[in-house]
Parts: sequence; structure tokens; C-alpha cells
Amino acid sequence: VNTQQVIAWKNGLFDFDNVTLPEIMRQIERWYKINVAFNNGVTQGHYVGSIKRESSITEVLHMLELAGDVKFKISGQTILVMKP
Repeated sequence: VNTQQVIAWKNGLFDFDNVTLPEIMRQIERWYKINVAFNNGVTQGHYVGSIKRESSITEVLHMLELAGDVKFKISGQTILVMKP
């Protein structure tokens, strides 16, 4: 068990410590009750940082766009992950 992640979760944060985009998106799917689809060619970089879970889905996606080579499009209950 990663105690840092458990403490971050208890404190209301998503905590990303060298995790891939698919791992992050799985957490986002569960928390926001939304589906995620990946376009071909999306890079599989690793992310480090924390984001408040009380943030809106658009705020979270915007922060991820700023941190990596990725773009998001929300369509209904689905987030499309694509290259910029």
C-alpha cells in the first residue's frame, strides 16, 4: 500500500506519483462517474502531482493538458483523450 496516496485520498486529493495517463483516467472515471476513450497515438507519459478531488472535471482535465502532451474533449458522459 502506498501510504502517500492513502493520506492524499483521505485529505481530498488525487495524488499522481509517476503514474501513466491510463491510470489517472481510471481514477477520474470512477470519481466523476464518466467513461473514457483513447484515440490512437496518445502518448503514454508519466505524471507527478496532486489535484483536489473537489475540482470540476474541466479543471482536472485542463491541469492534465497543461502538464502533458494531451487534449480532452467531453461529449455527454464520455471523455475523449487525444493528441493536441
